Amino acid sequence: MDANIKILRKIDYKTTAWSGGDTTQIYIYPETAQYEEQDFLYRISLASVMEEVSSFTKLDNYNRILTVLEGSIKLEQQKETPLIPLKPLEQFQFGGEVPITSYGRCKDFNLMFQKGLEGKVQIMQMKETSWEFDLEHGAQYILYSFSGGFDAAFYEKVIPIQGEETLVIQKIRKPGNRLKIIRKDENTLLALCCIASKG
Repeated sequence: MDANIKILRKIDYKTTAWSGGDTTQIYIYPETAQYEEQDFLYRISLASVMEEVSSFTKLDNYNRILTVLEGSIKLEQQKETPLIPLKPLEQFQFGGEVPITSYGRCKDFNLMFQKGLEGKVQIMQMKETSWEFDLEHGAQYILYSFSGGFDAAFYEKVIPIQGEETLVIQKIRKPGNRLKIIRKDENTLLALCCIASKG
C-alpha cells in the first residue's frame, strides 16, 4: 500500500489530569514522544475544562487549534480585551507560548503541532452521504469520529471506522490519490486533521 494506515480504538487512548480538568490523548507523533517532555511533532486530544477559571498549559514551541464541542468558554490572551467567546464547533488558533486564561466550562478538541509545521482541523457534520478530497503527498491525516461510523475508501480499499475510533494515514507515497468518506449513521460527526511541512 502507498501509505501507512493505523486504526486506534478507545482502549488505545490515554487520559490524564491537567490543572483545569482532564485530557484524553488520542494520538501523539512520533509515538515514542512524551507530552510532558514536549518532544512531539504533533498531538491530538480531547479535553474537559471543569474549572470556571483555568490557565492553559504553556507550550513554547507549538501552535494550537482548539475547537469547542460542548458548553462555551471565553478566552483571554495576555490580559487583552475583548474576551474571545467560543461556542460549540467554533475554533481558535493560537501560539502555545501565549498565556491563555479560560472562563467557563466545556469539552474541546485540540491539535498541537510544532512551529514550522502547518496544521488544520476541520469538524465535519456528515449531512451528505459522502465526501471526498485529494490526499497531499507527504502530509499526515488523522480522522477521529466523535459519533457515528463511516467508511474510508482509498487505494482500492474500504476501511470501516466506528464511533470514538481514529484512522491515521501517514507516509503517502503517491500524489493524486483521493480519500472518500462514506457515512454509515445520520449523526456522524468527525474531525479531520492534516499536518504537513510548510512550503
